[in-house]
Amino acid sequence: MPDTLLRDSQPIEAIIGREPSWLIRSGISLLFIVFIFLIAVSWFIKYPDAIIAPITITAVNPPVKVVSKANGRIIELFIQENELVTVGQPLALLESPVNYSQLTALQTTLQTLENKLSITQFDNKLMSQLALEELGDLQPALNKLVLDIKAYDLLLNSQQLAIKTRQTIDLEHKYSTLIKQLEQKKVTWQEKLLIEKQRFISNKALVEKGALSNTEISAVKNKYLDQLLGLNDIDIELSLYQLKIKQLSQELTTFTMLRAEEKQKLFTKLASSFFSLKSKVKDWQHTYLLSAPINGRISLLNYWSKNQYIEKFSPLLAITSKEKSLIGKVKIAHFGAGKIMPNQIVNISLMSFPAIEFGQLIG
Repeated sequence: MPDTLLRDSQPIEAIIGREPSWLIRSGISLLFIVFIFLIAVSWFIKYPDAIIAPITITAVNPPVKVVSKANGRIIELFIQENELVTVGQPLALLESPVNYSQLTALQTTLQTLENKLSITQFDNKLMSQLALEELGDLQPALNKLVLDIKAYDLLLNSQQLAIKTRQTIDLEHKYSTLIKQLEQKKVTWQEKLLIEKQRFISNKALVEKGALSNTEISAVKNKYLDQLLGLNDIDIELSLYQLKIKQLSQELTTFTMLRAEEKQKLFTKLASSFFSLKSKVKDWQHTYLLSAPINGRISLLNYWSKNQYIEKFSPLLAITSKEKSLIGKVKIAHFGAGKIMPNQIVNISLMSFPAIEFGQLIG
């Protein structure tokens, strides 16, 4: 049956009522087109998501607080508010038994002494510079150093080695002279012994021929033997003098070695006392003399004048670095952290400055 006749027939109209509109007939296709359009639009349009997190703003080099290492009054403030300081510059002096001016003089003398340790020379001027008496807990270490310097200097200036050397050389010269005399004497005795030996041989031949009695040959023989014994005595005496020269040389060597060992021992003791005192001075400075740990500008905190009492571990001042760069440290929860990308804008609202009134910082 043709479509026109089907639509116009009464039974069909009774069943469907009326023909659906084009929107109903094409609704699925329209919804699909709209869905595709929305997807395309969402691809080009971004929807920013804000992640809220606390932030701490500080300098790249944060301020450094200088705290007290001991209880006591502030004897001297060497700086003022907003003053620029450098590393190691003294800032404040705390109360202690040590006289600071004498300690400064001691440091200068210790530097001079350290230079002299390598050449081992100490003069009276240096010793007078160490005659300090207001160093409190450092005084025993200084007194020990002075005593060690005196002992070492006494050994250096001692004439014992020179005297011992001179005496040994004199004795060796005397023994050498005696040895020369004995050698000359030995030559004479050897000649006389040769004569007596020849005489004894000649007389012995006469005795065998009966021309000379046994009594006479005995006298010649005794004289020959006496000459022989005398020559042996000279040899023994020569050996003794030569041995004595060797003993003197050995004694001088031993004395020199012992003196060198004593010198090294005293020098080691002196160096130990020196570095011990130097270490105690540094400990005192670390406790009672506050110095700048960095370069920067001074900002006084709760203390600002002399004679104020400060407790141990209390901050005296802060030093702000001359570096002006700031850095923000943000704590972000795990949820949402994956959405963060490099170079994204950060809006910073300060607690003490309402953002509605003063605006935000852009980072």
